[in-house]
Amino acid sequence: MPLLSRPRVTLSLEPDELRVLVIERGQQVTTWGRVRLSPGTMQGDVIRNPLAVAQALHTLWQVHRIPSNRVVVSIPASQTSVRLVAVQPDQPVDRETALNLAARFWPLESSSVAWQVLEYGGRPMLFLLRVPQEVVDQIHALFSEVGLRIVGLEPKPLALLRAIGREQAIIVDVEPSLATVVIAGEGIPFHVAGYPLDAPLLSTAMSKAVRVVEFLNSALGRYNVSGPGAPIDITVPLFCTGALGDFPFLHRLVREVLGQTIERLTVPVPVPADLPVHRYMANVGLALKRRLW
Repeated sequence: MPLLSRPRVTLSLEPDELRVLVIERGQQVTTWGRVRLSPGTMQGDVIRNPLAVAQALHTLWQVHRIPSNRVVVSIPASQTSVRLVAVQPDQPVDRETALNLAARFWPLESSSVAWQVLEYGGRPMLFLLRVPQEVVDQIHALFSEVGLRIVGLEPKPLALLRAIGREQAIIVDVEPSLATVVIAGEGIPFHVAGYPLDAPLLSTAMSKAVRVVEFLNSALGRYNVSGPGAPIDITVPLFCTGALGDFPFLHRLVREVLGQTIERLTVPVPVPADLPVHRYMANVGLALKRRLW
């Protein structure tokens, strides 16, 4: 990561809270903090109470004395979709070509699509990622209203994958009201799926952990039938992030039910010993983002 000429302010927009983390003075984490959101403020990616989010942003910037109004943001993945399309080695892919291919899967008039040509299995592949346009527009408008300038925006799974830094990985991100499963190979997030955890019968951390393991087992089962590079090897490391990412009961269930061990989280930048890394992995990934959208 190159030396930063200005503070890199990152914000993870979660269904249950906002998390800010600042890296400056080269690669040092200098500030972090969070503000809880009241239930119903967000529903997945959609902000239902813009005033509450605006007040939470104001609180973060005031309490933690955030040094810049330029911010890189991650958003939940409840409506994120990904596709991988084979392209001919001699076929140039520009924006128009990428969007024409994306139109096979999603209505372009209501989609914000990011694309990149990658190599998988020795051949070029077009990676497509879609977020509803209304989600992107709403977030940009709200941040602009409170005086913050978004200089980078991406779904949380991409930020997590960058922070973890593994070519092959299973990531289980567990927040109180949303769990997200990411299955990646060769650095490509082949599978991204969000699962709600806000049902009345999931009121405890233990009940949420049970449901997360059910979701994970189902996701792995589907991927092993039809996913790229399937079946996934049992040796592929599994990481757990989010507010409940360090919950011992969840780790025990993954080990006893699925036969896998959750790997210890490490980050590629120096962090204070008291930083709860599991909560701020997306922020770290945002800080490492080189190309800003």
